[in-house]
Amino acid sequence: ARSALNDPHRVSRLDLDHSDIEERALTVGYSSRDRLLAVVTAETVEGIIRIISARRATKRERHAYETGSF
Repeated sequence: ARSALNDPHRVSRLDLDHSDIEERALTVGYSSRDRLLAVVTAETVEGIIRIISARRATKRERHAYETGSF
């Protein structure tokens, strides 16, 4: 999942619907194993990126990745 965050063509958006406590982001990118993943992250107070979840991208997320916009 970490490698998907390094994909130079990744697309990201804030995930405002799933947390009132912390700011979360949803990023779609290819992993080092050539899988298109959707990765939810949050940034800690110290500036560390914490991965909350990772899964294969949905058709809608794949389309967002391919068009370069969320």
